[in-house]
Amino acid sequence: MPLVIAMIVVIPLSWAAWGYAESVTSDEDGDVVEMEAVPEDNVWKAAARGDVAALERHAAEGAPVDVPDPALGTTPLGWTALHGHVDAAEWLLDNGAGVNTLNGDGSTALHSAAFMGRAEVVRLMLERGADPHARHPNGALPIHSSRADPATTAYYVGLLGLTYDQAALDAGRAEVGQLLTEAMERPRATDSAAAGTDEEAGVAEARTEAAGGVAPYRGDPDASLHEERALLVPWYWEALYAYEWGGLFTYDVFSHLWFLWYLVWLVVAFALVVWVAARLGLRLSWLPDRLVVTPALYLWAVPVTMAAQYFMGVEGHFAEFGAGTFTGVLPAPHVLAYYAIFFGFGAVYFGRNEGGARIGRWWQATLPLALVVLLAGLVLTFPEEGGTAQGGARWGSLFFQAAYAWMMTLGLMGLFRAVLGAGNARVRYLSDASYWLYLMHLPLIIALQGLSFEWALPSIVKLVLLIAVTTGVLLVVYEWGVRYTPVGTLLNGRRTRVRSAEG
Repeated sequence: MPLVIAMIVVIPLSWAAWGYAESVTSDEDGDVVEMEAVPEDNVWKAAARGDVAALERHAAEGAPVDVPDPALGTTPLGWTALHGHVDAAEWLLDNGAGVNTLNGDGSTALHSAAFMGRAEVVRLMLERGADPHARHPNGALPIHSSRADPATTAYYVGLLGLTYDQAALDAGRAEVGQLLTEAMERPRATDSAAAGTDEEAGVAEARTEAAGGVAPYRGDPDASLHEERALLVPWYWEALYAYEWGGLFTYDVFSHLWFLWYLVWLVVAFALVVWVAARLGLRLSWLPDRLVVTPALYLWAVPVTMAAQYFMGVEGHFAEFGAGTFTGVLPAPHVLAYYAIFFGFGAVYFGRNEGGARIGRWWQATLPLALVVLLAGLVLTFPEEGGTAQGGARWGSLFFQAAYAWMMTLGLMGLFRAVLGAGNARVRYLSDASYWLYLMHLPLIIALQGLSFEWALPSIVKLVLLIAVTTGVLLVVYEWGVRYTPVGTLLNGRRTRVRSAEG
């Protein structure tokens, strides 16, 4: 019920907040207002303006023309693509920018141009060799970016500080879709070379046609990478990202509420397991204590978690630390399986009723070691030379990621038991309020970001104010409008206001 109500109330409020933030960060012409606190120019801002003269000046001064900006991770070519500056995009391509260079999020400039319906830029980049089969780490092709739903469009347009006219966007995306469809239907040189014979090339073409015009998963334009690291289950990824299914896995439906949706699936699955176990006369406490509340649990927990972690980042074709996120109507099976491991262990452990006395007793050593494991995992997951971990580094990355998740979880359980084990009314109160804060924080944060956009304050100060005001306002509303009302009962169960003896 909280999920259903929040979908009706919170998501529309978030959209409204985005609309407000856009209105206060743009001028009458729809251009983004530059913050006075950051007046300096750079190659990325010049690209966003389409200012070729400024690009030439920055390049002459040694500025990189093919590197993502440190703020939003977008390359200069990506900025020209987002804004539709054809001349600036052509200049960049003529002066060292790679047409398939990745943005910080793993997308290409072709994704950016398709997303904003910039048909002329798309045409230019395709002529210069842009790969229409390139995948974002979430699996989206450029053609998928041109079909982004209204909520996703509003979110990323606001995040990037862009504005758009809906009619022009729709018309541009329609033309972009046609251009990309035609480009994807043309044989690729790498495909022909890999096929070797006309017969094999025909098989590859048939597979593409069977996928509805969207080629089977291609995680990287470099063909040698795919020859070296073939996907274990290519059919799974083709099904997961099949646009013909209406984006059941990938369409952004739940936004930040996706976690509640996953919990619905996990609770239903758990109830089914309990029912089947009861029918068979089995008990969930069959695991011996030494495999549940002693360090021996790492012997099975880490390998099992590694198996689920293996599929993150599309089986390692993209650098990704930790579990992925899918916000569609159907949960991605590999992501659901990852969370099911921890959910299932929690259910088994809860039945022990040992109060955390044993499972987290080594927290003084576990937590510092977990930070070391985290660092090692990050180094292996994101190689200094770029790209993704391969071979032994890939397996080391999986091990450290899985080990970190368990060590940090169990270590924090021990820490909080040691510090707060006796019980604390204030902590209990904040624990109850956290559900409310989780549900309602996003619209308020977005609105406050718009309100504070032009404040000439350091970003760290704005960040602290944003967190403090959001938390304070929502706690006040929780105390006087939620906790002791039917809404609070729905979230946490019935709570009764404690009154003093004098009262």
